[in-house]
Amino acid sequence: SGTGTQLGAAQVLTIDASGPGWRVEALALDAGEIVPGLRYRVEGLAAGGGLTLGNFGLGVQARVLRPVAPVNGLGWSLDLGLLWSGPLALGLVGKSVISSPCFPGEDWPRDLALGLAWPWTADPWSGVLAFGLQDVLAGTWTWAVAGEVAVGPVALRVGLRPDTLLLGGSVTWALFRLDWGYGLHSVLPPSFRVSLAVRFE
Repeated sequence: SGTGTQLGAAQVLTIDASGPGWRVEALALDAGEIVPGLRYRVEGLAAGGGLTLGNFGLGVQARVLRPVAPVNGLGWSLDLGLLWSGPLALGLVGKSVISSPCFPGEDWPRDLALGLAWPWTADPWSGVLAFGLQDVLAGTWTWAVAGEVAVGPVALRVGLRPDTLLLGGSVTWALFRLDWGYGLHSVLPPSFRVSLAVRFE
């Protein structure tokens, strides 16, 4: 479960559950009253599954989006993913491979995201360096770089996009894991997210 703000403009609440090869997440985004009598609120559900074949992983995710205010709507899309894991990890995600937008005339274009990660260990330290590209097919691609360093139950993270600096971390104890993230945008207000996970083994 988690809560946070998006660019100081909307409150986001999430709750999810996952296990080996599957994950389900529900979310609600509420921008509050923008002007008297006008409010923006949307609800969503995502469910995904995957399997591993040697060094390869295949995944699929279905997303459902339901605008609640100022008007009601319903849309869905299907994403496909491929992962190769070795000394490096390479991932590809096809976004909205099949989709049905919420409203007539609305466009949810197909797109592609790429990611490359290098996990490393130097006992007792571990971490990962990562690089990603989004919106590759749209011709308006954007990049991101990120890194994590962990020792014992504590991890610290930093990420950078063209317009945003991202800071975060996590603390794990017993069955619980607390994560936090903070984003500083070059123009828009900051964003934050805090989440609590419970793992049953």
